[in-house]
Parts: sequence; structure tokens; C-alpha cells
Amino acid sequence: MRELEHFLLKGDIRKYAKDTNLQKTLLKACHDRLLFIQSLAVTEQNARFILEEVFNCIIDGINANIVAEGFLSESDEASLAFLQKYSQKVAKTDMDFLERLLKTRDSVRKYGNPVNIIDAKQTVVFARRLVPQLKGLSQSQQFYRLE
Repeated sequence: MRELEHFLLKGDIRKYAKDTNLQKTLLKACHDRLLFIQSLAVTEQNARFILEEVFNCIIDGINANIVAEGFLSESDEASLAFLQKYSQKVAKTDMDFLERLLKTRDSVRKYGNPVNIIDAKQTVVFARRLVPQLKGLSQSQQFYRLE
């Protein structure tokens, strides 16, 4: 994964007014997506869509924290780089999983690669564990301050 500085220089992450309304909206979307995902049975027909929704759910949670810190992310990879650099709470193994999830999601979207049921189920389990951590990162000072 590229370093955060790459995305800052490129403009994919930029200063933004802290927006508690946007933060709340993104956290609610994250929560609602997770509830929706958990209500579905994973099948061969929907494995791809579940994996994509899990990724979107996690990105909403990450972006809620980024906005709370006074920044805005324009790319998913930039959001992951921000989380990797500034979160004290998310384990390296979880960051590695998120990076693989991004690559898998991109390969599904861009090249139509299939997603198997086992991978989709693993992403749901991962989201159920990670999303509660994301909800409290900025509020509990788990992000290093940039200013």
C-alpha cells in the first residue's frame, strides 16, 4: 500500500472543515450497512455483492473518522493509508486484510472476477469485528492528532 504522504501530495486526502453531521451520516450508513449485510444469507449469487457492501461499510466507518479529524478522502486506498498511519487501535493483520479486501473488490469490479462463498463469509465476520472499533476511533482519541 502506498504511504499517506503520496495521497496528500496527490490531493486524494485534503484538509476539510470538521463536519459532525457528515461524520454522523457516515457512521449511520456504516451501521445500517452492517445490519443489512448480516441479515443476508451468503450464496454464490450474492457473494460478490456482499463483499462489495462489506468494503463500502468499512470505508464509511473509516471516512467518518477522517472527517472528524478535519480531512476528506477522495479514494478508498487513501482512506486505508490514513487509517494505517494514524490509528493506534487497528492491528497490522487487520490492515493487511483490508488491503487484500480492496484488491479483491477492485478485481471484482474491474475484471469481473468471481467471489467465493467462503471469502464473502470471512469478510462479514471481519466487518462484525472491525466496525465497532471504527465507530469510536476519533471520539476516543485513538487517532494521532495531525495538528
